[in-house]
Amino acid sequence: MNAAERYDWECEHVLGRSDQDLGWYISVARRTGGPVLELACGTGRIARPLAAATGLTVVGLDIDPDMLGRAGLAAAVVGDMRRFAFRPVFALVIVAYNSLQLLDESGRRACLTAAAQVGSALAVECTDFQRGVPATTVGPELLAEHDGVSVFGSVQHDVTRRVSRYTRRFVSADEDVTDTFTIASLDEGNVRELLGQAGWLITELVRSGPSVRVAARLS
Repeated sequence: MNAAERYDWECEHVLGRSDQDLGWYISVARRTGGPVLELACGTGRIARPLAAATGLTVVGLDIDPDMLGRAGLAAAVVGDMRRFAFRPVFALVIVAYNSLQLLDESGRRACLTAAAQVGSALAVECTDFQRGVPATTVGPELLAEHDGVSVFGSVQHDVTRRVSRYTRRFVSADEDVTDTFTIASLDEGNVRELLGQAGWLITELVRSGPSVRVAARLS
């Protein structure tokens, strides 16, 4: 499996992320109209069905060409979610599934500021991954097994810097691949502050455990 295939496998078999957030993004898009830009669109889990459900033009941007290739979107751009510019502007910019938190603090500010320059409305999801964590180090442990593939994972939480370092090992008859990524924890207060600094005014906020989904417009 390449990185894009591993991402989809993990979403399905480890994270259980399928279409549970899709309805919310569709409802926001129907209110704002299009065109729509999704940043860090990955393999198109949101962008592709969103376009089908609404009939709106949806452009996906991702830094990984393999992700975009697997997404199969009608409109896709290889690019950095911290630095981008488009003309004409978009009715809605989406940053789904905690993608904003893969950036450092300056990157998050840059992303939201760039979004404000090309979009009239914003929809974003963020999660406080460290909320109620019982330990700073977990694993390694078996996370999932399916069709001859096993995934082992571990995490180290830096509670001072509010970031977590995740390591996953994918093992099958054909490969043994380990990758690591760092993701920040953002609570509701952090999200409100970030959006306000970038010129966004919150119009809707939906809480779900440690996660918040926020719709906003330019202030």
